[in-house]
Amino acid sequence: MSDSPLLFLDANTLASPVTRTLIIAGAKADGLRWTWSAYVEAEADDHSRGQSMPPSRVRTTTLQTELSPTAPTTAGLSTDMKDRQVIADAIEAGARYLITTDVDDFAVDDLAAHEMSAVNPDYFMALRFTENAYREGLGLLAAVQSNPARAEAELHRVLGRRHPA
Repeated sequence: MSDSPLLFLDANTLASPVTRTLIIAGAKADGLRWTWSAYVEAEADDHSRGQSMPPSRVRTTTLQTELSPTAPTTAGLSTDMKDRQVIADAIEAGARYLITTDVDDFAVDDLAAHEMSAVNPDYFMALRFTENAYREGLGLLAAVQSNPARAEAELHRVLGRRHPA
C-alpha cells in the first residue's frame, strides 16, 4: 500500500461530511492512501457544517491517523498566497493528487513541477474508484445516516443529484 498514490484532501473536501466519507471509505477500499495537514484541518474545522463531526474529531476518534507534515516554507510557489500553504503541505507529504473543489486555485506550474494533479472530488471518484469503493462509501454513509435514516438504494439516488459522476 505504501506504493499507492497519496491523496491530499483540501479543506473544502474535508468540511463536507458526505464527500469526506465517500473519498476516505473509497480510497481505503481501493488501497489508496490519504492525508491532510494541520493547516487544512483547522480550516476545515472552521467550515464544518451543522451537526457534522469536524474533521479533527473524525481523524482522531474514527480514523486514528496522524496529520501529514507542515511544509516549512512556501517559497518558490506561484499559487495564490491564500492557497500556498495547502499546496506546500501537499508537496511536503508527497501527494500525487490534491483533492479539492477549487482546482483552479492551484498554479499549474506548481502542480507540474511536483508531478501532482489538483482534482475535483467527484471527478476523482468517477475516474479512479472501483464500484467496490463506491459501495463501501455508500454503505458507510447509509450506516451512519440518521436524520433521516436512508437505505443504500435511496441514498444512491440522493447522491446522484450531488455527485452525478
